[in-house]
Amino acid sequence: MPFSAATTPPSTIRDLMRRAARRASLLGVLPLQCSPKTVSLAFHQGRPSQTASNAHQTSVSAVSADGSRSKYYVLSMFPYPSGRLHMGHFRIYAIADTIARFRYCTGNDLIHPMGWDAFGLPAENAALDHDLHPATWTRTNIDHMRQQLKDMGTCFEWKREISTIDPSYYKWTQLIFLKLLKSGLAYQKEAWVNWDPVDETVLANEQVDAQGRADRSGALVQRRKLRQWFLKTNHYAEELLNDLNDLDWPDHVKQLQRNWIGKTEGWEVDFRVCVASAPAAAPSPHLTVFVENLNHLLKTDYLAISPEHLLVSDWYLPKSISSKILKYAETAQSKWKTTRSNANGVFAGIFGSHPVTGKRIPIYISDALMSPASITKAAIGVPNHSPDHARFAMRHKMRPMAVDDLTMNATEIGKTLTDTGLGRQTVRYRLRDWLVSRQRYWGTPIPVIHCATCGVVPIEEPELPIVLPEDLAISGRGVSSLNQEWSKCTCPKCKQPATRETDTMDTFVDSSWYWLRYLDPHNSQLPCDNSLASKYLPVDLYIGGVEHAAMHLLYARFMGKFLRDQGMLGDALQMKKGEPFKRLLAQGMVQNQTYRCPKTGRYFKKEELDLSDPRNVRIKSTNTQPVVTYEKMSKSKYNGVDPEDIIREHGADAARLHILYRAAPADELLWDDNGAIGMSRWLNRVRELVLSHHDNPALLEGIAEGEKNDEARTISIMTLSVIEKVTTSLSDTYAFHTAIASLIKFTNALVALSKESQVHGLQAYDTAVRTLVQLMTPFAPGLGSELRDLLKIESVGWPTASAVEDSVDGEIDVDEKTTVVIMVNGKARGTFQVSSASLSQSDLIQDLARRTDTFKKWVDPAPVKRVLIVDNGKVINFLH
Repeated sequence: MPFSAATTPPSTIRDLMRRAARRASLLGVLPLQCSPKTVSLAFHQGRPSQTASNAHQTSVSAVSADGSRSKYYVLSMFPYPSGRLHMGHFRIYAIADTIARFRYCTGNDLIHPMGWDAFGLPAENAALDHDLHPATWTRTNIDHMRQQLKDMGTCFEWKREISTIDPSYYKWTQLIFLKLLKSGLAYQKEAWVNWDPVDETVLANEQVDAQGRADRSGALVQRRKLRQWFLKTNHYAEELLNDLNDLDWPDHVKQLQRNWIGKTEGWEVDFRVCVASAPAAAPSPHLTVFVENLNHLLKTDYLAISPEHLLVSDWYLPKSISSKILKYAETAQSKWKTTRSNANGVFAGIFGSHPVTGKRIPIYISDALMSPASITKAAIGVPNHSPDHARFAMRHKMRPMAVDDLTMNATEIGKTLTDTGLGRQTVRYRLRDWLVSRQRYWGTPIPVIHCATCGVVPIEEPELPIVLPEDLAISGRGVSSLNQEWSKCTCPKCKQPATRETDTMDTFVDSSWYWLRYLDPHNSQLPCDNSLASKYLPVDLYIGGVEHAAMHLLYARFMGKFLRDQGMLGDALQMKKGEPFKRLLAQGMVQNQTYRCPKTGRYFKKEELDLSDPRNVRIKSTNTQPVVTYEKMSKSKYNGVDPEDIIREHGADAARLHILYRAAPADELLWDDNGAIGMSRWLNRVRELVLSHHDNPALLEGIAEGEKNDEARTISIMTLSVIEKVTTSLSDTYAFHTAIASLIKFTNALVALSKESQVHGLQAYDTAVRTLVQLMTPFAPGLGSELRDLLKIESVGWPTASAVEDSVDGEIDVDEKTTVVIMVNGKARGTFQVSSASLSQSDLIQDLARRTDTFKKWVDPAPVKRVLIVDNGKVINFLH
């Protein structure tokens, strides 16, 4: 029978954990006298055999049936199944797994799932390259990467596994789209797209390089106008902006989203347009500009409109120059953004009437206003206040407008505009509606039908999912491969022949709501039962790369607010604002050394270099030194490191420890192959320490209780200090490097003490050794779990101060508090308190300071240029 965390008692869960630590009675086959690497490999590979009925069911998660324990939902961004995990994956999942194991040990009702963001163009292209169907390619990759995650020693709840390519998942993506359509938040309109003339397909912006070439074919990208599907993200713009204040996210990520949303208060101002003649059917010619500062309005020298503006038409342009202007506009629209210049433009031959002064203002077509929303966009040109405007005016040899004697302040200008009806106060957002349609095969089908009589007809909900056919020949060229027999259907309204929508959805739609599906992945009636949503949302900790700040995270927040309004997130108070992620841990990239030719910039493979002396690397062919830098790991730069190789050489425990210890999660991690060796040595010391203590005759004679000697109290003070440091790191600051450093220091102290044989008979020493094993287990679960079994320590449980104090017969005051002063640019702005034992941990001091109200008031969101910690940690000075 499959393991169900909802019905399995804690004792059974503990048994499952122990069974997962062995293969064929691991302690008998691989005694602890073998190396930590061997024990780690055996632990992470020694799981119960998987059968059709219990595949992927083993995990450490414990969900209590009575809900008596507090929930904790830790979620890491799910990967695209490219085939192999890289070090960036290893880092994010090592971080998530360590926190999940800690939360399990502390008794939380844990949610820790994993799945696959499996649709998208890369799979379609890779399948074409390998002459495979995308479904075959993707599912094979998923199987391989799932095993890689297990080999890393992760404790994901595989019973919650989802994949966005499964109809049981995208059925609900389609339902959400229909709800968006019904609510008026999904719509179609003409939009410009990036067109690859060689592959004859549409490209996303990220598939076009800085030179405007397609990353796959190398062709210069063209722009074409196609009918596309959009979601009205602007509908929630104000909420998305305001609710950032309630999120426990890094300040720079919140600022990125604020900038992306881009709220600006100002005025919409109408300019009547003077044209020689226009057909009676033509709309009344005028243009509306957005003016942030009304004081600039009187200093307007010209008006600029985009090449796509409605005024760029035979209706309004002078007949003598209209063909020239229209040709210019057509050329400008077809350019990729990197080939445009803000100074490019042409006089349109028409003028606007200034709404305050009545002056005639020349209207120019400008490349600078090309954007997805530029069809109604225009701007005032104020050369006296903008260098860009000044360059444009100089390029087109404009003469400055005569300065009026009229003097008006902004209030008076605003009153005039209001009285004449030519202006009104408004708010604009930089955030644009979300283009969600893709002219590709490998994606979630959009559930609508196009009928010549009835127009766009939504699919009825009982007919979902509209299944993506997997028996089509994938061309990879032109429009979607779904334009074949599959698209033919009958309109459900008029019963006449119709066609299915052949565009598929952007993969960001799939990932915008997956955090909800994890809670109820096998429900065939609902995306998620409301009772489970009420119980487990929001995600307590979301872990992923900062590169997703402006897109995925924003789209997930948008979707959370929409699902809230649809009543799909339960009725819990904490989801009233529809925010899916309570706290965000954004980790930095993993970088490794690269070696480039100083003349050509070509990257060298390692076999082309003499690496015998790391301080004097030489190019073999020339015996000269290469340019050595750290860059993001990449195949093209020959600086990638395969996690499987590190695990195979050092074991998963040492690999995990190295990547957690090397840098704070938010920082860039500079890879060092020797780091895992150092962690292996520490694991050896821990193993030898525990075995020495476990087998010591003094221990076997029995441990006296309630010791009062100074040695016992010294040991207990050390133990309490390391408990505080590791617990704070795992529950609050996530300074894993600090926690591991304190564990190493604690180990060295216990090793030094163990040379005095009498300490083995002290209860305080026994408590210290057992505490070390408990604290190390989330970081190194392979060896940690084996040592816990050896010492008969329960898998659920975390060291506490009371247990340590019991070993010395009384309370120990090691939690003496010290006041730390927060200074901003040299001025004292506030204080906070920490334990005296924490003063030596500069990373911890800084993390705690950044979380204070003082920091948020006096520093956030301004960028911090430098941090100074002085007076032995008692003063921290933020310079910005």
